[in-house]
Amino acid sequence: MDRAQMLYRKPHRRMTPLALALGVLACAGGAMWSRADVEARTSPASTQPTTRRYHAPAGARVVEEGWFAPIKPAVPAPRLPTEITRVFVIPIHGPISSTTAEAFDRKVRLCRGKDAQIVVLDMNTPGGELGATEQIIKRLTQDFRGIYTVAYVNPDAFSAGAMISLACNEVVMSPVGKMGAAMPILVGPSGVVAIPRKEREKFESAARSMVRSLAEVNGYDPLVCEGMVGSDIGIWLIRNQRTGQLKFVRPGEWSALPGAPAASTQPAAERRQTVPETGWEYVRTVDGFNELVTATASEAVFLGLSRHTLASMAELREHYHITAEPTVLEDTWSEDLVDLLTSPVVTSILFLLMLLGAYMEFQTPGFGLAGTVAVVALAMLLGGRFLIGMAVWWEVGLLAVGVLLILAEVFITPGFGVLGITGILMCVVSLIGIIVDNPPDRLPIPETDLGWEIFASGLMALGLGLLGAMVAIIVLARYLPRLPVAGRLVLAAPPEGAATMPVESDSPMLAVQVGDVGVVMAICRPVGEVRIGDKLIDAETEGDFLQAGTKVRVVRKEGNRIVIRELKG
Repeated sequence: MDRAQMLYRKPHRRMTPLALALGVLACAGGAMWSRADVEARTSPASTQPTTRRYHAPAGARVVEEGWFAPIKPAVPAPRLPTEITRVFVIPIHGPISSTTAEAFDRKVRLCRGKDAQIVVLDMNTPGGELGATEQIIKRLTQDFRGIYTVAYVNPDAFSAGAMISLACNEVVMSPVGKMGAAMPILVGPSGVVAIPRKEREKFESAARSMVRSLAEVNGYDPLVCEGMVGSDIGIWLIRNQRTGQLKFVRPGEWSALPGAPAASTQPAAERRQTVPETGWEYVRTVDGFNELVTATASEAVFLGLSRHTLASMAELREHYHITAEPTVLEDTWSEDLVDLLTSPVVTSILFLLMLLGAYMEFQTPGFGLAGTVAVVALAMLLGGRFLIGMAVWWEVGLLAVGVLLILAEVFITPGFGVLGITGILMCVVSLIGIIVDNPPDRLPIPETDLGWEIFASGLMALGLGLLGAMVAIIVLARYLPRLPVAGRLVLAAPPEGAATMPVESDSPMLAVQVGDVGVVMAICRPVGEVRIGDKLIDAETEGDFLQAGTKVRVVRKEGNRIVIRELKG
């Protein structure tokens, strides 16, 4: 049975001669009223029957039978500019799974990083996993603050899809759109599995609580939303005879009104009764027992779930005054690649390769493989985040300036001072800013739960990469020069007896002997200045970096080449 039949069906009943005569008279009277009503509706003085019969207050939602009082959202929707240029469309097609939720997280980061004004969820789903649904709803209600969200139901948003649609600031239906039927079900390998009563009560209670909360946040009728989840509710439409105000109530709420008929004589779908003391009358059954609210486009407008019916994305663009082409965030291979590059594991590996490659490049003459690896790792580390808006130009520029200052400290100025410290601080600030999904015009400070999650995972990834690089550098500094193959990558000591540059007769190196002890005066990288006795000479380590003030011992003397090693103990 389709929804229209469910809303308006009438049971058959045997007709007596008296009832038949009364029915003929009623039909004649109804025809007269219908003609008068049509004339009123088509006359210039009135556009709707309700405006002729009742006076609806400002902001009320007017329908054929009367008017509904406005429901104020608990959380006001973001204000839309008169002209919208930054629009993103997120398709949610097919079953909703954990993969859908993970992809949605990535798209949330991109929308926030690109400072989106409006995000449209293109809904066509039969539903899916409850956990994934809760995660997507959390992102919509918390991480999209300041961004207007629209659920465009084209054509279906059933079960989890209906709940996600309710989490948006607005629902828009296509003419063939349908939404609802959000009762939790359990699906096994062989299909739908019956849920035990206690477990069903638990699942339904959580789902009802969720949709009631969404109704309060976005200004929907809580009873209608709850009717999507539970089949044991029942919803009646009643009307105040004096004012024309309409309400959705449970059958039990009708019987609780003063002067209402007893439960055994409560109005059936084909009868209209009035509660004299209150002036409220029964209009019709909107949702019966053992039925779920499932609305077509026109029914969704009547129930207050949808505000507009738009036939296409082109009409949607015109309705919201969107002047730029929307960016559709499809699940393509490039999106998957960006997701891989920005994952914590890959971030750690890229950061480790960047630091390790830079260290090895400093140990080798010229520019070679290690430097290339470092540059490529840095480009991949920044590129993925730049594509999703996490890295903005000033953060990349700050990182570049920091690297230049460090290089200047290493190759130009003696010792380690202001340039090196400033460069390191600039790199640290830049890397921290890059792992925060802030819009270009805001400081890199996490503002949402997702922002803090991304920041924490990114910080952990960089920390693990740094720790791994430090361990690898220590190992390489000690053992790399001695390895038969890898030792070719670094400058090695000349063999014994090899020709060396002659030493001048007055050179202080002549007085230096193997075993002499001295102090590093300028950092050795691995070459630096060492004071031995009262003489200041150039010396080099076996590959280690030694800071100024380190005590060293001369281990080899090869002409004008003095090799030192840190003095331990």
